[in-house]
Amino acid sequence: MYEISFGKYLESLRNEKGLSQRALALRTDLTNSTVSRIEADLVAPDPRTLVKLAAALGVDKETLMIKCGYSDMPPEFVSLARKSEGISPEAKNALFKILDEAVEIYLKERKD
Repeated sequence: MYEISFGKYLESLRNEKGLSQRALALRTDLTNSTVSRIEADLVAPDPRTLVKLAAALGVDKETLMIKCGYSDMPPEFVSLARKSEGISPEAKNALFKILDEAVEIYLKERKD
């Protein structure tokens, strides 16, 4: 699977929202130059900047943290955890048990 750089990912999010670099900079209290340098992969944003960017773009901050390399957790796991927030504790436990069993089966088959 092809992974784009964080800068290109941020640029695509900004474009999806119809924002210019300047507009994003204004929403995040960053300079236009900083946004440009992040998108060009010349600098990596710190976690506080990622929180500002996530809020300005209306995206999950954990996803940006992962995409920027602050966590090894796959973004899909964050997405699954977010989706499970509205589910009852009993149903959530049942789903996590199913997922755990599926992973165990996969690992066993892969090992054989």
